[in-house]
Amino acid sequence: MPLQQRFLIFGVAVVLMLSIFELVRKRRLREEYAWLWLLAGVVILIATFVPMEGLRAVANIMGSSNPPAAIFFLGFCATTFLCLQFSVRLSRMTEQIKNLGQKVSILEASLEDNAPLESDRNEPE
Repeated sequence: MPLQQRFLIFGVAVVLMLSIFELVRKRRLREEYAWLWLLAGVVILIATFVPMEGLRAVANIMGSSNPPAAIFFLGFCATTFLCLQFSVRLSRMTEQIKNLGQKVSILEASLEDNAPLESDRNEPE
């Protein structure tokens, strides 16, 4: 891999990691999700220093003669697993929101049943 490409990849990884830290600092990204993105940045940083022979070896293990295709496939797999993880979290949160909405409705109905009517409050005793 040419040196210019390595510098570009290194720069992208550093910008990604700094952006993650900044998003966490500004509370726009929760810490529980930040580790996934930081891991992605570290993997990109490590990939910067892998020699071409290493990339060819990974491609050969995967049954490919084209190292860039193997790298794209690994990136695709990582993205798929990331989407799956977020889908599981979203499904769990959707269920929690539904349950909370039902509980709030039950509480509101209970309060309405127990609260005196407005006309009862205005009448003198």
